[in-house]
Amino acid sequence: MSDSDLNTIRQFGVGFYLDAATELKYKAYGIALTKDDNGKSVLPAPSIFILNNKGQVLFNYVNPDYKVRPSADLVLAVAKALKQDM
Repeated sequence: MSDSDLNTIRQFGVGFYLDAATELKYKAYGIALTKDDNGKSVLPAPSIFILNNKGQVLFNYVNPDYKVRPSADLVLAVAKALKQDM
């Protein structure tokens, strides 16, 4: 999945801007970052969204620290619980 125009990142509000030092680190690794209309490099925050059939967000988890994530068991339990309520 690609979001080169940053539409989804904007709509869900999960983008964050990189400082110059971090941007240089990415560049040194040969990673081309997506830039916004002002030329600032943007990355998405790691996110989980569970939506219903109407496109309504029933659950979300967003944390810019990619090292901190909910367990798969927790996400699965939430999904199962929400499915029962649909």
